[in-house]
Amino acid sequence: MTDDTFDDDPLLADLSRLSDPGADARRAERTRARCHRILAHRRRERRAWLVPLRRWTQVLEAAFVSALALFFLEGAIQRALVLLGR
Repeated sequence: MTDDTFDDDPLLADLSRLSDPGADARRAERTRARCHRILAHRRRERRAWLVPLRRWTQVLEAAFVSALALFFLEGAIQRALVLLGR
């Protein structure tokens, strides 16, 4: 098919008269709202497991700091006892 035959094809001439397909505004808004609803639900699900994790992280952090403080205190007491000769 050459460039000249394009003008001779009646089907292509009929198709060229049709308007460009556009998105229906109401349908696009419904789709957008549905997508936003799904994304918000996924965010809530993702955050749901973070709450207990954050609580456990705080508890474990406090326990770790306490263990380090006790370890340091034990070493300091042992060092003091060695220096005092007991």
